[in-house]
Amino acid sequence: MTIIFLTNNYLPTPFANGVCIHALAKESVKRGYETHVVCYGDLKSTYTLSIDGVIVHKIRVPLYYGFLRFYENHKRWLAGRLAYKTGRMCSLYHKFIHQNEYPLQDGGITRRMVKECGRVIGNSEDKDVRVVASYTPVEGIKAGSILKAKYPEVQCIYYSLDTLSNEAGVGVLSAERRRVKGIEQEVRYFSIYDKVILMNCHRKHYTSDSFKPFTDKITFADFPLFAPQGIEKTESRKSIVYAGSLYRVVRNPRPALELLDPILENYTLHFYGHSDCDDIIEEYAKKHPGHIINHGLVPHEQVIEASRNADILLSIGNAKTQMAPSKIFEQMSTGKPIIHTFAEDSDICVPLLRKYSNALCVDVNNVASADIRGFVDGMIYLDEEALNGMFKEAMPAYTVDIIEGKSK
Repeated sequence: MTIIFLTNNYLPTPFANGVCIHALAKESVKRGYETHVVCYGDLKSTYTLSIDGVIVHKIRVPLYYGFLRFYENHKRWLAGRLAYKTGRMCSLYHKFIHQNEYPLQDGGITRRMVKECGRVIGNSEDKDVRVVASYTPVEGIKAGSILKAKYPEVQCIYYSLDTLSNEAGVGVLSAERRRVKGIEQEVRYFSIYDKVILMNCHRKHYTSDSFKPFTDKITFADFPLFAPQGIEKTESRKSIVYAGSLYRVVRNPRPALELLDPILENYTLHFYGHSDCDDIIEEYAKKHPGHIINHGLVPHEQVIEASRNADILLSIGNAKTQMAPSKIFEQMSTGKPIIHTFAEDSDICVPLLRKYSNALCVDVNNVASADIRGFVDGMIYLDEEALNGMFKEAMPAYTVDIIEGKSK
């Protein structure tokens, strides 16, 4: 079998989707399959490399995307801020002109994905080829639908770690318009793809009447990042690590910073990942000099190492959405204590963390009542035996079984 995954930012500096796709790709390699990932590269040209046995095809990205990347590495520079404004304006313009295919931004990315996948399919000696297109980006989803029409014998699988119709936050279109357009897009794509894999946190939404015609195609799983590795407690480094994106509207760090305020004289809080909340982090960093560090977007290996060496892991739940942060399963794999802030009673992470049994879950509306010092003083570390079998649907093997066809 040959498996081709489509995603956006992949290793060495992946977004959350890239981390999840790499977990599935490594599991596919482990099973002996020829495994490819077609993903975003740089502004120059398409090139190929190998990571953990995965053949990675980096396609060329548009200029505005380069501006946004430049900003990630030069946030404190005037040039970086100008690059962000330019890239953001171009991005919004592309979204506007493609609003009928919301949230597609760049047809060129789709064409390059189709072209690169076509090369892989044409060169493959294996008759069993499967394309797994992940949302995000929707350009990859569109590419998968084009590939299905061009190569009917290829099994194409819609894999959504996000959602087109059950999201929140501010966008170019109103929330209702995004919901309607999202349902239209999903119904169209679900009818084209051979199989659809969606996240459990959206199960209620996708079992509604709008999606009843696709019941036989849809399978639910969790983010494939639970790989039990419970570790023994080592010498304390007095560090707390947050790894993941931060968004002012959906995943705001302010309540977590308020919660941690009483212990920051003894701990150092590290932020890793993309953020539009740098000003909020900077505000609290000034109150606790040297105890809050914003590292920004860094190579994934650096994030793994930081999380491995942390005493405590910080999780911030999503507001106004049923979407769970994918990072939660990766965090629970470590057996470490987790501090989680949530804004909604329906936050999907809360029941998961209660099952995990080594977390402090705090409602952002009442952080003052949380016994943060008591939790820190009584911290425990779960070993691998305690973790095994806890979240089977979040293990990479579970989703790869679905891709293989071993389960629905």
